[in-house]
Amino acid sequence: MYDTNLTRISLPSKKYCYFLGVAQCVFTYNVSFVIESILKLSNDHNWYDLIDSEAGTINREVKKTISKVSGPKIYDKFEKVIYMRNRIIHGFRCTDNKGRQILGTKERGSGVQFYVDEKYLLDFINLNNELCDALDEYRNSHQEGSENNTNNATTSM
Repeated sequence: MYDTNLTRISLPSKKYCYFLGVAQCVFTYNVSFVIESILKLSNDHNWYDLIDSEAGTINREVKKTISKVSGPKIYDKFEKVIYMRNRIIHGFRCTDNKGRQILGTKERGSGVQFYVDEKYLLDFINLNNELCDALDEYRNSHQEGSENNTNNATTSM
């Protein structure tokens, strides 16, 4: 076991908790990257409003902005990332068939349940890597006319 002094609540394995943390970090990084990309295309938004928006709302803005310039690739990947992230966040603690404490979740609509196991978390992390690569490719190919929308960026941190 590992140091669990932070809580009296039982925790999954150290590796599983690490994967959960990495999953959260790559997701929030990509949300910020998506917001940056939207702000470079649109003066209709500001960072403060977008950062408080749900990911689905942000992705609708991707469809209205980035997709019109570069096609559906980023929108489609972000949509998959959001779905997987929601299954993680709206999951529930359970014991899997190998006796490990992990998260379980269910599909919206059908109610089909499945485990958020290490493979699922790694698939989520890898899909975020693909999204990041697509965003980076988009940014590099659309440098022209990308004056910083300084009214939209935060300097308070």
